[in-house]
Amino acid sequence: MGGTACTLKASVLRLAGKGRAQVQCSFAEVPIDARPKGRWVYVADTEEIPMTFQVGIVGIDGVLLASDRKYSDLMGQTWEASKMGKSHAGIAYCSSGDSCAARVAREYAESFSAGESPALDGEHLDLEPDGLSEARNIIESKLGEVRKKKMDEWAEEIPNFYCKGDLLIAQKNNGKVQLWHADVITPLCRCDYPQLIDDKRWIGDKWNTAAFVLERYLPMGKLRPIQELKLIAAHAVLMAGKLNPSGVYGLEMMLCPDSGDFEVVNAAEIRELNRKSELLDRDIGKRLLSESPEQYLK
Repeated sequence: MGGTACTLKASVLRLAGKGRAQVQCSFAEVPIDARPKGRWVYVADTEEIPMTFQVGIVGIDGVLLASDRKYSDLMGQTWEASKMGKSHAGIAYCSSGDSCAARVAREYAESFSAGESPALDGEHLDLEPDGLSEARNIIESKLGEVRKKKMDEWAEEIPNFYCKGDLLIAQKNNGKVQLWHADVITPLCRCDYPQLIDDKRWIGDKWNTAAFVLERYLPMGKLRPIQELKLIAAHAVLMAGKLNPSGVYGLEMMLCPDSGDFEVVNAAEIRELNRKSELLDRDIGKRLLSESPEQYLK
């Protein structure tokens, strides 16, 4: 805006079907002769470029969460930051979409006290349909409490705002970590029916064909230790970045074992997973494009 400082307030207005947004600026404190001629600017809608690729995988001994780290704003600026979190109550999460989803996830994780379980007492919920239903109801209720509590606060920050996002939640229930998926939709800020995931789920850029890695090499009904899932999860996220570099970049990961504390994979191991994924990508390309592929099939 010609270098003139202005306050971005009065909201972001989404124009349905137009693929763009308008940002209204207040120039009340700017001298008339210093104001730009227009009070409206065109900026690309954040949904024009699908952002984020996140993976949740159920293992035989827990759950693995993996995510990219790329953020962007309405002005097209990008940066790297974590999209994951965990609480002392044995809950970990990652979120995609606008900041509303991240806030809901964080508030939800912190709404449980240490050791509190959303499930009924008894055996593993997979074997107890009534218990599973109760757990779903409690999770949905907690998410609803969070959004109701925070909705007015967020609406004051961004009036007439609209956003949509997804949550992946790893949560201990009766000694077993379960993977849940929920949608977060505003302005109603509704949290759609939470789903218990029994194998894998990816969110964010849902149409990214890097999901092939998970669909092809993680067959249903064959759970593996979460330590063995790190490379395939990393490769899926990193390939999503190569297929959509404008919306997906970077890597972070969290291991959520049934026994023990949830653990963020350290930077050194993330670098090693990046290296292995790059070698794997090159090797696959070399083999597929070889004039004599039979040499690799011995």
